[in-house]
Amino acid sequence: QKMNLGEKINDLVSGIFMPSINMLCACGIIQGLLTILSMCGILTAESGLYQILNAAGQVMFYYFPVVVGYNASKKFGGNPFLGMMLGAGMVYPAIQGVDLNVFGMTVNASYSSTVFPVIMLCAVAVPFEKFLDKVLPKVIRAFVTPVLVLMVCLPLGFCIIGPAATVLSNAINNFFTAINGFSPVLAGAVLAGLWQLLVMFGVHTVLAMTFIAGLMTGVPQPMMGAMGVCSFVQTGAVMAIWLKTKNRKMKDVALPAWISGLFGITEPAIYGVTLPSGNQFALTCFTSAVMGAIAALSGCTMYTMTGMGVFGIFGMINP
Repeated sequence: QKMNLGEKINDLVSGIFMPSINMLCACGIIQGLLTILSMCGILTAESGLYQILNAAGQVMFYYFPVVVGYNASKKFGGNPFLGMMLGAGMVYPAIQGVDLNVFGMTVNASYSSTVFPVIMLCAVAVPFEKFLDKVLPKVIRAFVTPVLVLMVCLPLGFCIIGPAATVLSNAINNFFTAINGFSPVLAGAVLAGLWQLLVMFGVHTVLAMTFIAGLMTGVPQPMMGAMGVCSFVQTGAVMAIWLKTKNRKMKDVALPAWISGLFGITEPAIYGVTLPSGNQFALTCFTSAVMGAIAALSGCTMYTMTGMGVFGIFGMINP
């Protein structure tokens, strides 16, 4: 079927994210339930059961690049297991957030919970894989192709995508600091409007860590108040879609997505509902910007880290 550019993007997004949406929802709901159990004193963070359940709730998000690598490679027409190996290599614990000296260049990157670095890596790896399958003798192709793809593409991902993400993160951090100095309301609008995109591209980490570090030292963070509205906008939009749509498949995706969104886990809402439609995602970004400005104007401030979604409200109560 012939598709225009918008349809091609929609097809690509759906092919990469839709197969894992239910698992994202499940992990998001587990995280929300675990927070409730912890707040009620039923489980403590020190208990073994809490830690096991926390792993169950976090595992899909932390290792999401592995799942995305599988889906992306399959969608691009490559070996999905090779894509999965690339995703696993990008989140290998021993090389996350540490200085790596590669050809005289120091690289420091972390890819856990990111999405687009792995997609970009697969977009490069699959054509390389196809090229190798054409030129290598059939007798050695099955094992030599994965060896060469992993040895060439994984360092490429860390040496090119990693530094680019770090530079971009620092630039974004400086950008928002400058805007906040000029106008906190404008900063709240811009941050909230772009937050979902920053998360998707994996360049939000430096920005978020700056805010969290401030909270840890007892300094209230007004910008986190603006960030907090984004999950409510996504959740409200998906809840409305669930109520209004006649599409049974969309209903099946939207229901767990907005339940997960109440707990601040909006990835299922984004990847399963709003992003594939394009217009809905743009609308939620615009509405988040409006709500971010209102949050900043009203002095909405995060005083302690309590999570996102409905739990974030407790962190915004002045001690």
